[in-house]
Amino acid sequence: MADSLAERLAAYADDLTVDDLDAETVSRVEDRVIDSLACAYAAMGDRPVEATLDWAARKDGETPASVIGRDASAVDAAAMANGTLIRYLDWNDTYLSLEPGHPSDNLGAVLTVADAVGASGEETILAAALAYELQCRLCDAASLRANGFDHVNYGLVSATLAVGTLMDLDVEALAHAVNVALNGHVALRQARSGVLSEWKGMAFANVSRNAVVAAELAREGVRGPAPIFEGEFGFFEQVSGEFDLDVDAFGGRGGDWKINETYVKFYPVEYHAQAAVNCVFAILDEHDLDPEDVVRVENETYEAGVSIIAGDAEKWRPTTRETADHSMPYCIARAFLDGEMTLAQFAEEKLDDRAVHDFMDRIEVEENPSFTERYGESFPHRMVVHTDEATYEHDVEYPKGHPENPLSDAELEEKFATGASGHLDAGERERVLDAVRDLDALDDVSELFALL
Repeated sequence: MADSLAERLAAYADDLTVDDLDAETVSRVEDRVIDSLACAYAAMGDRPVEATLDWAARKDGETPASVIGRDASAVDAAAMANGTLIRYLDWNDTYLSLEPGHPSDNLGAVLTVADAVGASGEETILAAALAYELQCRLCDAASLRANGFDHVNYGLVSATLAVGTLMDLDVEALAHAVNVALNGHVALRQARSGVLSEWKGMAFANVSRNAVVAAELAREGVRGPAPIFEGEFGFFEQVSGEFDLDVDAFGGRGGDWKINETYVKFYPVEYHAQAAVNCVFAILDEHDLDPEDVVRVENETYEAGVSIIAGDAEKWRPTTRETADHSMPYCIARAFLDGEMTLAQFAEEKLDDRAVHDFMDRIEVEENPSFTERYGESFPHRMVVHTDEATYEHDVEYPKGHPENPLSDAELEEKFATGASGHLDAGERERVLDAVRDLDALDDVSELFALL
């Protein structure tokens, strides 16, 4: 039979070289590392994050790897720790297609293994671009959430092949690493349904750990069940439905690199709420509006914006931070009441505020079918605010941080300063930024970790 999908993806990963990267893609990887480090430092101090860091600190191994802001740990535990830091606050980047995802989640595994094996900056950038490419192409291919499975399952392919290339696995071992990772670790969508638990921000970090272990086992000669996608009880049959990928259209093989189509989050809220928050502040900036005068707030968005962050009863009375930042009505109400949208808006005492509950009761969220048709190409949102005296309206097509409305270098650096200011002084932050902006020149990415 023709080569399996796992084998074709492994061959693609093995064949890539730094010469396949263009300057824009290199720059974009460096931007995403800065963004991810901002998120990682901002997450420090949260109880579940600290619990994971403490857990990792108790692990040691033959191949230690650095943990951001902590001592080294066993490489698989370090990958989970770094992945948790990057992902936990849900402030890292996003890609939305048939399946949503947060492709910088892969950096927990990529940066950790790059440090462990002494990879160069160029090798690290290539592995990161590869991970983004694979996850985004898979997200384009088929929805997982439609069948009750979590988007992080695609990371079992992307992170595994990325770290496998850093470990210098051959094509056969790369394919078997994917077989092992996918068969043993398929995750359920329950992590993002109803009241959201701490695991929502840790699910991909666990993928990172599993990716490292699968690659290590394959390096030792362990073979996984195959064909993992096409088999009788394989991924197509049980999880995603059948799809195909044209590897010849991937980045470095005739297509544009997908990392350039991903979006940075300006606000620490679920991506489908970004445009809504943009609308709130545009209206507040343009009009002398007292939130107490607001009678009703109409919102039109696309299907995913309704079903994911406004469709459950829990999203209208969030009781956890994880549910609140995935609640469109909460984010809208909090933005109106506070006039800002930062991590402070998700403090526990904010969730129980009677004022925010009262304001949420004045909010309506409905699907606009034309917005759903444009979903993916853009992420439109229309807000109409009614008072007894007037009506105010604002539309957003591309939220701040989208490639069509990108963050400037200064805004990205400000986000890094916001996240890292309690942990690194101004001089230390500047040295980190300089190192990341020149990542492709580093002989060993461990030089970056030494600054963290």
